Amino acid sequence: MPVMTSHRQTIHLLFPLLLVVAAAAAASPFPASNQPTTHLYPIAETNRSPVELLTLDSLAGFLARDTPRLFRVATADWQHNTQDSYSLWLSQLILQGVTVDNSLLTSNLTTILQTFVPTAPRFIQCDATNESVSVAITLAAASDSLLLIAGDDATTAVLTSMHAVLTHDVRHQLVDDAITSKVLSNLSRSVFVFQDPSKSEFLADWSIYARASNMPWNSSSTAQQNALERVVDHGAAFGWGPENDYVSTLNHHGIWVHASDYNKNFPALANGKKSRVAPSLPPPPPLPPLLPPPTTPPAKHTVAFMMTDGDNLQWTLGPWSTANTWYGSSTRGAFPMGWTLSPSIADLAPSALSYFFSTKTNNDEFVAGPSGYGYMYPTTLPLSNITGFSTFTFDAMASFQMTTMNVLGQNDAAPNCTLLKEYQSHLPNGMVYYSWGDGYSGLHGKVWSCQGKPIVSGKWSLWGNSTDTTSDMVGVAAMVEKLLGVQDDRDGSKLSGYTFVPVHAWSHSYEDVVSIVKQLDKELFDVVLPSELLRRVRLFVKEGVVVL
Repeated sequence: MPVMTSHRQTIHLLFPLLLVVAAAAAASPFPASNQPTTHLYPIAETNRSPVELLTLDSLAGFLARDTPRLFRVATADWQHNTQDSYSLWLSQLILQGVTVDNSLLTSNLTTILQTFVPTAPRFIQCDATNESVSVAITLAAASDSLLLIAGDDATTAVLTSMHAVLTHDVRHQLVDDAITSKVLSNLSRSVFVFQDPSKSEFLADWSIYARASNMPWNSSSTAQQNALERVVDHGAAFGWGPENDYVSTLNHHGIWVHASDYNKNFPALANGKKSRVAPSLPPPPPLPPLLPPPTTPPAKHTVAFMMTDGDNLQWTLGPWSTANTWYGSSTRGAFPMGWTLSPSIADLAPSALSYFFSTKTNNDEFVAGPSGYGYMYPTTLPLSNITGFSTFTFDAMASFQMTTMNVLGQNDAAPNCTLLKEYQSHLPNGMVYYSWGDGYSGLHGKVWSCQGKPIVSGKWSLWGNSTDTTSDMVGVAAMVEKLLGVQDDRDGSKLSGYTFVPVHAWSHSYEDVVSIVKQLDKELFDVVLPSELLRRVRLFVKEGVVVL
């Protein structure tokens, strides 16, 4: 997977689950197949071009409207590929009762197509290197019958040899000319894909399955404006665009964002076995017994670390899960650590949800966000959408047993209780609030009170490798020095006795945090989960908290 740039950037055993959720579980905001995922044919990506994968995705997306059939894995030996997260999710689907047939793993395109299309198929011809591929995917999404996509001469030749019928040649068409109001009228009003044509081998299956328009982000595009104006109550955008403009514009239309421009297999994953009740947790790996939470202000400096960017589905459903750098670390569980994670995974990949629970230790805590079910700014999502978004958020959080939420502000302004009280009312101990600037620590550890619960901001960020201890964004050595500088602030009744540290996912690893924690004197510091730091602030800190 290409290097990803930042797009902004456990619950204690004795702490009860206090999430307040809707009396009736909210339905998923995403479409469902006529039949759930029960039988899959894995397709190895090895030796297949991106254009061939696009053709296969056009088939997979249409088949999934009835029931998912195709599932892409990195290699033919997927059962033994521990680094490919999608091989892992397929294994989890098997544990949930899905049957897997490996007979097409390395088959050529013709054989795979003929397995599922017994008669001459219809197809669209496009150029996978330009905007016409977005036109082709959108036309296939709008079609009630199968329309395969040929993105180059080679795939066109394969389809022609099968006596396929060419219905559209869009190689020279632009999105604004081809994606008309008539086309949009047969597309989803709540699911949208904004994808650069260079990544057309990702999300095409999801677009076609969900009947979602597919186009590159372009704020001056007439087709884009027409698509966004069709939103009625709420919407979800997949793919990616220029962050601030992308998220702000979509939020104004009541649409939240899922960073997902390298995701695949969403139709098969989303139609896996779902449960709105959190899975039973297996016994965690052996750990020292947890001490009960203090009932009086602690006499140590309280610190919590939390990994950023968990809303990024291409990452959390990708290398985050398997790489030793992050959640896949072989030493995870060595100390309390917060992991931001999108609650939407409960609907988009419930098999991944099951895996996260089966591997979670008592020293791991999943935190929703930012900023809940999807990426949104409280200042740009319309007030009329907050209740619905909150319902999706907290219903899915319950599936993850999440009690804490991480909200991201669009700027460095203080949080607004009017915009956050809906969320605060569901959270037992309040939330973590990030500013946009200074690596999410532009609010310098300030704490506010809303609905009688704290809103805690990052004091300093483990972000980059700066050794300047006067900076809010520093590397490992400087972070250790900064923390050692506050080791005498050990009065748990004062704000100075608490430090919340965002850990930048793209410049630091779990092992980096381990190295910091090892250098803190356990007699002077208490490293805790984010929810525990919030609980202590709520119970013990009475001065310095700004009431909103």
